[in-house]
Amino acid sequence: GFDHLFFVVAVGVMSLFTAHRMLAPAAYIGAMLVGCGLMYAGVALPLTELVIVASLIVAGGLLASGRSFGMMPVLGLFAVFGLFHGSAFGGSIAGQEGGIGGAVLLGYLIGLGAIQYAIAVSAGWVVEKLGARSAASVNARMAGAAIAGVGVFLALEVVEGPIVALLSAA
Repeated sequence: GFDHLFFVVAVGVMSLFTAHRMLAPAAYIGAMLVGCGLMYAGVALPLTELVIVASLIVAGGLLASGRSFGMMPVLGLFAVFGLFHGSAFGGSIAGQEGGIGGAVLLGYLIGLGAIQYAIAVSAGWVVEKLGARSAASVNARMAGAAIAGVGVFLALEVVEGPIVALLSAA
């Protein structure tokens, strides 16, 4: 869904302002693939949807702040959130393709990782071509604000269900 797409864009834009812009997205991709594998194996992470929403708000907020990013904190952020994004992907894979063989699953995961890496790197490249030369640039900060805004919107959707259920029960 769009929640995952916007986070991958955030990964690409944040990576642009690290020392290793081509390597940094690999932390997300690796953790995302581990999360997929865990969920496919039946190990679910708690509060996955809430953490995914938080990932957009946090990453977008960091980008909107205009601060530069140290490599290790960014890799940690990408890895933690990547596990949860991967868990969500793994749940949908298991739900739709539960009986597929290991080779097909491996091919699917390699393709998913390659596509997401390409999206992340492309997002960083586009923001750079639009004039973002530092994390403090307007274009980078606007991208962060948009990503955080999507996170806030999705947070409202996540809490809407329980609120409606409470109101309906009353």
